[in-house]
Amino acid sequence: MAKSNMDQDILKVLYSEEQLKTRVQEMGDELYERLKDKNPLFLGVLKGSFIFMADIVRACQLKSDIEFIAVSSYQNATTSSGVVQITRDLQQDITGRDIVVIEDILDSGNTLYFLKNYFMTKGASSVTVVTLLDKPVVDALVARYDALSAYDKTKIERWEDVVKTQTKLDNLLRAIWIGAALCVAAASLALLLVRRVRRRRRRKAEEMEALAALYADEDDRTEGGG
Repeated sequence: MAKSNMDQDILKVLYSEEQLKTRVQEMGDELYERLKDKNPLFLGVLKGSFIFMADIVRACQLKSDIEFIAVSSYQNATTSSGVVQITRDLQQDITGRDIVVIEDILDSGNTLYFLKNYFMTKGASSVTVVTLLDKPVVDALVARYDALSAYDKTKIERWEDVVKTQTKLDNLLRAIWIGAALCVAAASLALLLVRRVRRRRRRKAEEMEALAALYADEDDRTEGGG
């Protein structure tokens, strides 16, 4: 095997190669059990996830498709700006698909939170997140498969419950908005109908007045002629 000079930049080995292989295979087995009856779409967040994604896809042995998306929230800085921009969008329709998002490092959680909502608006059936490393501070923000930061406790969490809850809330808010819009439309239609009825009544009254005046003139002429 060819040697590289990358060892010179390594201060401390946090996880051995064997630990990596073992945990990746465990995650592959877990994903297989959850998704074996589906046709998942493995979606890598470029660029850092591509090697980890290849390992996960091999470990799963699932019939699946792959896709990539590129986003940025750093804009050449070292900390997230909180504003996520898509620099390479999806190249296929994901309606009804079970998405498995592959990320190398979960930092602030902003990117994955944004992507989860983005994929759901695109029609995804579910969104599962797989990360190699994360920061425990964002545990409350997203639920996912963690490869190494949860190595000792084998955390197996999914976003489906979160997605379902948020979807119900989104549907409720959408229903309220649609209901309000329908009420406004109904009120506008009712007002329009009332105005039309009033105009017709006014025209009818004017016609009756004109007809009455015509009869009155006829009576006056008849009396005058008599």
